[in-house]
Amino acid sequence: MSHSRMVPIRRRAGAAALLTIAACAAVFLSFPAHAKSEREPLGLCAGADDEIRLDLRVSGVRSPDGEVAIVLYGGRAKDFLAKGAWVNRVRVPATKGTVETCLLAPQPGQYAIALYHDEDANGKLNKTWIGIPDEGFGFSNDAPAPLRAPRFDEAAFTAGTGDNPLEITLRY
Repeated sequence: MSHSRMVPIRRRAGAAALLTIAACAAVFLSFPAHAKSEREPLGLCAGADDEIRLDLRVSGVRSPDGEVAIVLYGGRAKDFLAKGAWVNRVRVPATKGTVETCLLAPQPGQYAIALYHDEDANGKLNKTWIGIPDEGFGFSNDAPAPLRAPRFDEAAFTAGTGDNPLEITLRY
């Protein structure tokens, strides 16, 4: 294989990576700096028996600076990571190591979560000079995002009435 054929492949991979980063950034940039949950939970997943509570543990938080921004999307694949298509979102203070919080879902069904560690609490996902996220990010099911944003089916989970434990690991 000649060297000239390898360069376009690298360019395509680089372009795909930048498109993935741009898609993730668009979602996170649409997240207001001080957004609150539509309905505040009563402590970490305390509530009525008929509530759909997502008991979320976010691990791998590299510093106590800033906040962790969490966005919950409903069961329609076309809404996943779409601006303004969330069903609930919260920002919680960061703690080094692990952050735990509770998010309420409106009804039993399929959902997906996207989140990021807004270390400087500026309301956006910071990127390096070449467009790679400079702050940690993650998705439910720890869905992979090597050169693209994950598909809804990769991040989707089913939530029922009561407590639904979830774990997401941040990637920096």
